[in-house]
Amino acid sequence: MFSGPKQTPFYCIAEKLAEIGLSPADEDCMTDTVISFLYLSTQGLKPYIPEEERPLDITTTQTSDGKVVDFIVRWERGTINRFIYSVAMLSPETQHKEIPDFSAWNKHLLYSFQGGVGIGFKQGKYSESHGLNAEVLAAGYAIIYSTGTATATHYNLELGGETAIMVKDHFVSKYALPDYTVSVGSSGGGIQQYIYAQNHPGLLDAIVPQYAYTDQVSQITNGADCCLIERWIDFQLIANPASHWADWEQRTLLEGLNARNNFPNPLVDSGAMPWLSSGNSECGNNWNSLTPLVINPTYGTATGVTPDVQASNHWTFYQDSVNIYGMNEDGYANRSWDNIGVQYGLKALVDGNITPEEFLDLNWNVGSWKQEADFIQEVCPYLPEACDAVDFSQNSFPDIWPNQIDPWSMRNMNLTTDTTLSPTGEHQHPEQQQIQVRLKALLNME
Repeated sequence: MFSGPKQTPFYCIAEKLAEIGLSPADEDCMTDTVISFLYLSTQGLKPYIPEEERPLDITTTQTSDGKVVDFIVRWERGTINRFIYSVAMLSPETQHKEIPDFSAWNKHLLYSFQGGVGIGFKQGKYSESHGLNAEVLAAGYAIIYSTGTATATHYNLELGGETAIMVKDHFVSKYALPDYTVSVGSSGGGIQQYIYAQNHPGLLDAIVPQYAYTDQVSQITNGADCCLIERWIDFQLIANPASHWADWEQRTLLEGLNARNNFPNPLVDSGAMPWLSSGNSECGNNWNSLTPLVINPTYGTATGVTPDVQASNHWTFYQDSVNIYGMNEDGYANRSWDNIGVQYGLKALVDGNITPEEFLDLNWNVGSWKQEADFIQEVCPYLPEACDAVDFSQNSFPDIWPNQIDPWSMRNMNLTTDTTLSPTGEHQHPEQQQIQVRLKALLNME
């Protein structure tokens, strides 16, 4: 309707459709609608066959209207806007595929939004916990859901909003107009609720976002900074293991995110990074894995992609939303991240938690990200097969870093190559020397 040209390539996986009883999709990832019935037993949801005798293990439920009914569910699923959708509601009195049973419906509709991080190019996998939430169904709500409103599938919120409108329109057209529509969802599912309620008045009457963050663009900006800062701190510790950066909680000074000593860290705990004590940061734990997925066009993929298609496509968050960001002159989607002019650690400097020398060294050596055309494929720990070839017992830094092990994606960073000048010390750049003098004067540290 308004999200722009359809994305290509786009993959629909036959086995994922078959898992929920859908037939193979056509070339546009569309498939026939299927309606069947389920019942809730003490062991969970099971197929309900109306022509057969009433199951002995069927349970009952009391709806929000006080009705006590058999827990039988009408389950419709198919494809809308190329994504898998579903409609589920109680159907205790009649089980007719063409005529819905509204006897237990409380006239309330719930849209279940799903979180995660995905870069598109795929139909997504149906989530039973979202589409067939037994607790919600038990109260008499109807539930609508789509893999196109799961950020684990894609993060194009124009496409997601369009899909949400189409799914709700389907319910209103085929079933009935609800008294109100409430939504739930966490993380990316929470962000979607804020954005869609803002952009599409009337779609949602009430929202229940759970541990949502601001928006994906802001998250990417912070996340892309994470790897740069983590690499700088780690290299400080390689040079001086006794540095104050050995305390993981010090990383919060620069990253602004939580960091804890003795928090599980598989790469550190394996002994692969012997210069680090046990601990982890929110940057390392979350974004050192997600940053390549978001910005490296050679890293991400979708199930069923051939090597030729993998090599010829750009697998990034920005490419997934190219209809929004547009294309630059080198054939890659424009990106919103840049750190020109950013003063990393400025607050920590002003507060006296890092020295002027550290501030200058950080901003001289933190680096930036290469242009997309210059990115190369990731290695260990992002690719398990790459880790298989690494002998972690050698601890031979820097011999095998970062060509074999690169948790920061350092090989895709623009880092200073000027080894004759440094921001501090004997070979200090004249401009940097002047800046350091001014900094100390401003901070009354002369």
